[in-house]
Amino acid sequence: MTKGARDRVRATLKGLALIGGLVASTSATANEIDVFNELSSEYTNCFAFFTLARRCAPRTATEGELSRNQELRKATADGAIMASKSAGMSDEALAARTKLAVETLAALITNDCVNFSVLIAKYGDACRLLLVNPKERTQEIREGVNP
Repeated sequence: MTKGARDRVRATLKGLALIGGLVASTSATANEIDVFNELSSEYTNCFAFFTLARRCAPRTATEGELSRNQELRKATADGAIMASKSAGMSDEALAARTKLAVETLAALITNDCVNFSVLIAKYGDACRLLLVNPKERTQEIREGVNP
């Protein structure tokens, strides 16, 4: 793994730790439940994005690229689980949300990887922001800002 990739993974893990801290330090008011529900939705969409990115990876993708994708999938899955639990969502509901997210994103590209750029345009920056600075994104959600 390159130094840049390691730094990005560290930033992602720090961000997830911050979300965990927010979860631990926040009483579950109705507004906070809505915030965590939205975070869960965004993490789940990003998980679906990285899942389809893996499916659509070219045969020439390096082991490092595939490994980085796996790390991003894990980070978004962990974020979705943490946020979902904080929102009071059941495991069954999260599983259903995840399945629907993958199906919805696949439909956006008409189940054809040649159209993957549609997902990059729609989710690339939003997922990057969520993973690089989840605390900032959480604050934006509280303030009603959409990516």
